[in-house]
Amino acid sequence: MDITLTAQTNMPPRSALAPMLEDYYALMLAKFIHAGGPELDRGGLIDEIWADTEPYLPPQGQIFLAHAGARLVGCGFLRRIRPDAAEMKRLYVLPDCQGQGLGRRLIEARIDAARAIGLNDLYADTIVGNDDMLRLYDRLGFRRIERYPENAHPPERSPWLVYLHRPVG
Repeated sequence: MDITLTAQTNMPPRSALAPMLEDYYALMLAKFIHAGGPELDRGGLIDEIWADTEPYLPPQGQIFLAHAGARLVGCGFLRRIRPDAAEMKRLYVLPDCQGQGLGRRLIEARIDAARAIGLNDLYADTIVGNDDMLRLYDRLGFRRIERYPENAHPPERSPWLVYLHRPVG
């Protein structure tokens, strides 16, 4: 399957990205509950993205979309959290496209974008027990750390999250 990755200069239309975010949050919230976390409002989490898109667009951030032809098959968000650091958010690949290295490509694209804008550090989080994601982050040089202050999640969700860091260089 030929998959192309594109960095977005504008927020994609809600009609194009919302179905993928619905799938992403359905999966992540199920994992969050399985890890022991409280039930969260999927619709509210998606609405938060559309309420403030600026952090995910240049020059503060970047959204990468993966397409197989015209079909959107993956995404990954990057947002600057300090002058020298960014946080990676919302890595998702459709189930029928997993296992082909697309998740890795989406992470590497965000690492490259961070390097290109002169950042020194990348941060990420994932849900406790999200072993496939944790193995991928490990292979790409991320290390587990304590919660970083700029994390997008409220501190009370910390018991169900794993925090990660990687130097950009």
